[in-house]
Amino acid sequence: MKKLFLAGVLLAVSSLSADYLEVKTGEGKAGVLITSTPKLYVCYTKRVKLVTNDAIYLRYDGCARYVHSCKSNAKARFGKYPNINAAKNALYRCKTAQPKFVD
Repeated sequence: MKKLFLAGVLLAVSSLSADYLEVKTGEGKAGVLITSTPKLYVCYTKRVKLVTNDAIYLRYDGCARYVHSCKSNAKARFGKYPNINAAKNALYRCKTAQPKFVD
């Protein structure tokens, strides 16, 4: 029972940062866990920008998170973020057209 609990804790902790984890016991493989690579790139397909009387109106279409760069996915780059939470927040900003700055 202790071994099962420790294996569960090990799996939970290791899966936070690992791409691949294999647990092997004397009887053979106890389990293989493959976690997804974090999607840190936020990309979009089209940006519409309207400037009138000192007001800027934006709309981003096709906002999504990707594992690989936006350029390799034939998308425009909203940004690359250091962790999943930052990428999720950026995706929300992309969908609601609230970038940190407008170029």
